[in-house]
Amino acid sequence: MIKEYIKLIISDIKADKKFFILLTIQTLIAFIVIGNIIGIANYTNDTIENLDSFNFSDKYYGKISTEIYTFSGITVTEMDIETERKLSYYIAENFKASGYSHNFIDAGENSYTMTFVSEDFFNIYKLETESGRLFLEEEYYSDTMENTPVILGNYYKDSYKVGDFYHNKYKVIGILKDGQKIINLAGERSKPVSVDSDVLFPVKSLSCMKQNHYEYPSSLIYSDDKAQLKAINDYAEKLGMYPFNFISLSGTKQLINHMSTQTAAPLIIISLIIITLAIFCLIQSAMLFIRRNLTELLIHRICGAKLSNILLRVSAGSFIVIFTSGVVASLIFRTVIAATGIAITGVAVLLITIIPFAVKLKRLSILSSIREGK
Repeated sequence: MIKEYIKLIISDIKADKKFFILLTIQTLIAFIVIGNIIGIANYTNDTIENLDSFNFSDKYYGKISTEIYTFSGITVTEMDIETERKLSYYIAENFKASGYSHNFIDAGENSYTMTFVSEDFFNIYKLETESGRLFLEEEYYSDTMENTPVILGNYYKDSYKVGDFYHNKYKVIGILKDGQKIINLAGERSKPVSVDSDVLFPVKSLSCMKQNHYEYPSSLIYSDDKAQLKAINDYAEKLGMYPFNFISLSGTKQLINHMSTQTAAPLIIISLIIITLAIFCLIQSAMLFIRRNLTELLIHRICGAKLSNILLRVSAGSFIVIFTSGVVASLIFRTVIAATGIAITGVAVLLITIIPFAVKLKRLSILSSIREGK
C-alpha cells in the first residue's frame, strides 16, 4: 500500500517535473541569499564579541590601507615589503607601536614565518599558554637574535615540547592553548584570526629589527590625539605609499554594524521577494492539482482514505522542493548556524504553503461525507 502511494506521488511530480525543477532552483537561490544574511549576522556578532573581549584602549588605532595588496590580485614585490618595513620603523620611532608583524623567512623546504609581538601583545589579546610560560620583561628589546625564545601555537604541540629548539635556533618556552584568536582594528575588514599555527617572537630593539630586515610590530598605534597620526600619512607619501585610514575600537564596531546593515538590508528584501513568489507558486500548483484531480480525490476519500494521506500526496511536491533546495544550500555553507537558519525558514515556508490547501481539503472531506450519506 505504501509503495503504491509513493509511486502515485512520484507520478504526480513527474507530470509537472519542469515546474518543480525550476521551483527548486528558485527556492535554492532564496536559501543561498538567506545563508549569506546569516553569515553576515554571524560575522558581525562574532567580530564585535571578540573586539569586546580584548583589552583594547580606545586610544589604540589600526591602520587601514586605501590600496590593498593581495596575493590573488596585485603582486607583492620585495620593494613593497621593504617599504612596509620602513614605515613600521618610522612608527616605532615616533609613536607607541604595539601588536604584531609577520616576517616570512625563505629557507626553501624549511621556510617559516616569524611573528614578532609587542610587550603588551599577550595582555591585549588575553593569550595563555597550555604549557610553559609567556615572555619575560627582560626578553623584549634585545639587541641580538641569539638565545631568542619562542612561543608556539597549539598546532605545534605534537612536534615540539617546552625546552626543544625551533629550527635548531630558538628555544621553545611555551605552547599556547588551543583555539585562541587575535583581531586587528581594520574597520569592516576586521576578522578574528587563530594563533594556533603562529610562531611568536619577542620584539627586538629597533636597531636589531632594522639590521635583520624585520618589520616592526605596529598593527596597533597608541595616540592621545588621532590628528597626530597624519604624520604617518605624510611619511607614507614620501615612500610612495597610499595613505591610511586610522580607526579606533569604537570606530571599528560602528563601521562593522553600519556595513553589515547596508549589506544585509537588500539581501533580506531579495530573499523575501523570492520566497513569497515561491510560496505563491507552490500554493497555486497544489490548488490546480486539487481541481484537476477532484473526482479522484473524492473517490479516495469515500473509499476510506485518511485526510492526512491526501494532504501528504498534495504537499509532497512542496516538501521535496523545499527539502532538496534546503539540503543543497546547507551543503554549500557547511555551518551549523546557516543550516539551522535555512531549516527554520524551510519549515516556515512549508507550513505557510500547506495551510491554504489543507483548508481546501478539509472542505473536500465535508463534501465527501455528504456524498457518502447519499
